[in-house]
Amino acid sequence: MRESEGAFAWTFPLYVLGGKPATGPRGEMSITKETNLISAEGPGGQPHLAIFTDLDLAEDFRQHCYRDTELWKYPLNSASDALRFIRSAPREVPGVLIDPNPKTRMGRVMSVAEMIQSIEAYMASR
Repeated sequence: MRESEGAFAWTFPLYVLGGKPATGPRGEMSITKETNLISAEGPGGQPHLAIFTDLDLAEDFRQHCYRDTELWKYPLNSASDALRFIRSAPREVPGVLIDPNPKTRMGRVMSVAEMIQSIEAYMASR
């Protein structure tokens, strides 16, 4: 993902970290309420969903914050996957952090509504 004139240029897959996956009817991993997705501290100390644009960034975050925890990297392979995922976020989630890194930066902060709007704009431009 790169920034151009203030807007995101999305690239996929994106990744989220979480606990053990549920298995769908065809054996695929699926995210459920029991998945326990990983959050990162956002503005005001509120937990925001952590979303990564690269496997290495997700792994660096896991190593720094959750070294002794078994986590899975869930790919959001397309814009429609990411949109479906973010639309299913619980109402109490204030937003997302794109590529948080506790050693160097908070990450790009977006509200759930901003992320939905950004991905919808990306999809409309394709």
